[in-house]
Amino acid sequence: GALTVLVTSEQDPHSGALAVDGSKSTYWASAYDPPEGSQVMMEVRLLEPKWTKGIRIDWEYPPMAYEVQAKEPGNKFETVGATSGNMMWDTSMYSKQMLNLEAIRIYMNKAHPQFGDVSGHKVFGIRGIDIL
Repeated sequence: GALTVLVTSEQDPHSGALAVDGSKSTYWASAYDPPEGSQVMMEVRLLEPKWTKGIRIDWEYPPMAYEVQAKEPGNKFETVGATSGNMMWDTSMYSKQMLNLEAIRIYMNKAHPQFGDVSGHKVFGIRGIDIL
């Protein structure tokens, strides 16, 4: 594949790789009930940098609060988008200038009380990530 995916939490059969497999019928999901005040992180590394104007995330279980960071070769991760009151099922972030994207990190900080609830369990989930 063209990507490497690292996650701090996942549940069988919804592994991190399923967030970037190109299929709308699969998704990554965190383990149920992440500890209050903790973050769940997904990092997606491209095999080689790609010029892009933005990133789109298709949430399966949208977080209430998240932060997205991007990394260019030779630089540190920098925040490209964040919110503490998400009400969207998909998120698009655009840079003011083209990015030579090497990797992205998505920090999910708080489960959504409605969209991030499965039978009373808090959960995060991503169906797809597109480099625009």
